[in-house]
Amino acid sequence: MRHIDSAKTLLAACLLGMAASPAHAEHGRDFSATYRLGSPRPTDATHVAVPIALRLHNHSGADVANATLELGSISGRGLPSNRAASPRAASSPAVTLPNHTVLDVTISLTVTQQEFQRWLRGGRPLLTLSTRDRLGHPVLLPIEASPSRGHGATR
Repeated sequence: MRHIDSAKTLLAACLLGMAASPAHAEHGRDFSATYRLGSPRPTDATHVAVPIALRLHNHSGADVANATLELGSISGRGLPSNRAASPRAASSPAVTLPNHTVLDVTISLTVTQQEFQRWLRGGRPLLTLSTRDRLGHPVLLPIEASPSRGHGATR
């Protein structure tokens, strides 16, 4: 009985989140991006600053304005979290991405050297668009990121 109540609660939370979110694609993928990693620059003994060139696509069916690109993590519930992979990860300046458009943008993120090495081995950064819904509540929109051809650090 407890499992049924938990499942109902999770379903209700998902439906509420979808209703409050500013944009949703018809076929499930709201935002995608290809990326290219730049050359890392050490910031201390365990962190590097990494420029990431992105080609961001909006498939959501809605315009997005005043959003920031952020490096996120997955919460214990398997949902995007506003906790960055590194406490010093930066976000981008505000971006506007009209429906069905493409935006080229480069951001710089400070991550652990271990996280950067994971990316070089094929792991993908978890990128999100941070914005607000119609009611003004914060919303994190996941971006499906894939490396550009010839991915890896650019020199």
